[in-house]
Amino acid sequence: MFRKTCAAILAVSLASFTIARVSGLVARYRPDPAVAWAQDSTQADNDAAQSDSVDNFIESEPDQKSTPPNVGGAWCGSLEDNQLGSGTISMNILQKGSKIRGSWTDDLGASGTLKGKVRGDAVVVTLKPRGTNCRYHVNGTLVSPTEITGNYSIFGCHIADGGNFDINSGC
Repeated sequence: MFRKTCAAILAVSLASFTIARVSGLVARYRPDPAVAWAQDSTQADNDAAQSDSVDNFIESEPDQKSTPPNVGGAWCGSLEDNQLGSGTISMNILQKGSKIRGSWTDDLGASGTLKGKVRGDAVVVTLKPRGTNCRYHVNGTLVSPTEITGNYSIFGCHIADGGNFDINSGC
């Protein structure tokens, strides 16, 4: 009797699992009712589509990734720190694709390494100063091929600080 009960429970469980899996597959792979099939169109639909393509040209080329701007090299310029005041900063940036890394130093007493990315005209970098757990989150904009402006905020340490900067290439 015990064996029959266990076998019945196992059979019901297996059947429930199988039905759930099959229903999930049917739901996942069923035809989408929003899909329009070419053979279902009428001549009026074709005429409207042709008119649209002539009047409102829509480019159907696939999206291609654009090459990021080159920000590699030496950069220097001014910075305005909210607590320490005016200063200058110098950076040496190495670039591989959209990724950048390098080193930096400022005349306000900090230096370290940098790591970030370039996407379009956006330059997003994290500066890691030597000898501290602080990090500087930098949001820059490439306003020309030779100038980046932006702001930064400090995190990961006991002070809240930030500021803005304007740097140029070719230093």
